[in-house]
Amino acid sequence: MSLICETCGHRNSDEAEFCAGCGAYLAWERRRPEDIRLPEPAQEPEPRQHAELDVDLPARLVFVMPGERVSVALTVRNRGTRVERVGFEVSGQAAPYARTEPAEAVIPPGDTATCVITFAPGRSSEVPAGPARFTVSAHSSVNSGVSAEAEGRLEIGGFDDLVVEIAPRLSRGRWATKHLLMLINRGNRPREVSLTVTAAEDGLNFTLPTTRLDVPPGRTTLPLRITAQPPLTGAPHEIPFEVVAEPRDGVPAQETRGTRVILPVLAFSAWKALAGVVAVLAVAALAVALLRDRGQPPPGATYTAGHGVLDDGVASVRLPRLGADARIFLTPELPGVAPEQDLEAGQAHTRHLQPVAPVGVTGRNERGFTVRPIGGNGVQGMSFGYLVVHRPTGRIGELTYEAGSAVLGEGTGEMEVEAPSAHPGSVVLLTVELDGPADHSLANIRVNDKRDGGFSVATLDRSAAPMDVGFNWLVVDPGGSGEAGVETATAKTASDEPLQIESPLADDDAVVLLTIEAAHPRLARVPLADVCVVGEKRGSFTVEWFSNRISYLPPDFGYLVVPGTGG
Repeated sequence: MSLICETCGHRNSDEAEFCAGCGAYLAWERRRPEDIRLPEPAQEPEPRQHAELDVDLPARLVFVMPGERVSVALTVRNRGTRVERVGFEVSGQAAPYARTEPAEAVIPPGDTATCVITFAPGRSSEVPAGPARFTVSAHSSVNSGVSAEAEGRLEIGGFDDLVVEIAPRLSRGRWATKHLLMLINRGNRPREVSLTVTAAEDGLNFTLPTTRLDVPPGRTTLPLRITAQPPLTGAPHEIPFEVVAEPRDGVPAQETRGTRVILPVLAFSAWKALAGVVAVLAVAALAVALLRDRGQPPPGATYTAGHGVLDDGVASVRLPRLGADARIFLTPELPGVAPEQDLEAGQAHTRHLQPVAPVGVTGRNERGFTVRPIGGNGVQGMSFGYLVVHRPTGRIGELTYEAGSAVLGEGTGEMEVEAPSAHPGSVVLLTVELDGPADHSLANIRVNDKRDGGFSVATLDRSAAPMDVGFNWLVVDPGGSGEAGVETATAKTASDEPLQIESPLADDDAVVLLTIEAAHPRLARVPLADVCVVGEKRGSFTVEWFSNRISYLPPDFGYLVVPGTGG
């Protein structure tokens, strides 16, 4: 900028007070405002926005025993310039046992939040002992792609629970009989086991494929062959024997007992043989007479329903007539919630420690059938409801049904059943039926999946069947009535009490039939609890779960309410 003299027009410098051309006073105080220029203030740069999360997991190695729980804390810091909404997620091998609290948090800039991760693995053989790695992630729901994570390791402790069973417990033969030895490792780590088989006296030889093996969690089966040298004549001779499984590392040995009956080569004298021929002819004549009525239900009846009680572990139900096509269905009943009481080892029980056992049909004739517990110990005085449908198809009240039977083969854990009337909304009921008392404890069965034209059946604990297990099935179309339906586990009350279901047919004479369903895909490979009816039935009925496990999932179940007597 320069100063122009108003007298002579000479251009002077900014600092001049007098004109260099004429010496005139430049009168700087009369300069125009536009000639007075002040320096412009410096502009501050706008702050830069960014998003960043940081996490801290002090406890990166934690230990927990199955059936217990342990918690770790994750600290998240918002190092960005904006408020973040952060969600938490656990992934990795330990993720199935983890729960986060809270599930998400709002964190201002520069502030922190804490998330507590709780690990609670169940006491089950399906929870392996050893390390299970995990990753805890904190991810922003405001700025996609902004996240932070920390890794850790959960050490799951090991526990042992070995059970030894043999099937059959009693065998009869002259030279050789075959048995199935079952080593059930209900712990969560393999056990090295030594096997010994001894008899109470000489006369038996035992053959096993091995006497030392590693038993992984779950069920391991071995064939056991017992041979004997039978006498030519004489009475049958019983020899008890014992199988001992002795784990290493000081774990107590487990044992099971059986009996082998050695039959003589010639079991009958000549006169007994003749009497036998006469008896065979008499039986044949009786069979011809019975065949005239075989398969004929009581006149006009499509079903019979009622109640029974176990006495010394068995109950006999008498009917006017039981045809070959009749199918029998059972459900345990308890009088109500009882105070906690001592239980036998391995006894199934409700959450209130009431002893209970699943029941099955263990024999039938033309005038009735026999009921016994099929899993665990018998419960003296335990009652049950039964339904007998006399025809393959028909009606129960206003509901149509289709009935049949099938066999879950030895060594099989699941099978498909074809039923033309079945669909995903059907109610399917199942009951085990055997030719006689089971030689060992059996797992009950459940519906694993339903589809158009059929359904699948599996053992309740996902184990392979140790023998051929026969069962009856009933498919009912509920049709929107209150007589039948499927109840989901989500309906279980928050107070963990038994589940009550309203039904206008429910009274003290009514029979309620129940069967477990693994309707959700997450339950298809999980051992499930069983169900029974508890308390009185007055316009509603109450269902309780039971199991011999310490912890279990309350699964879905199908139900059918049938008026007493028959129709």
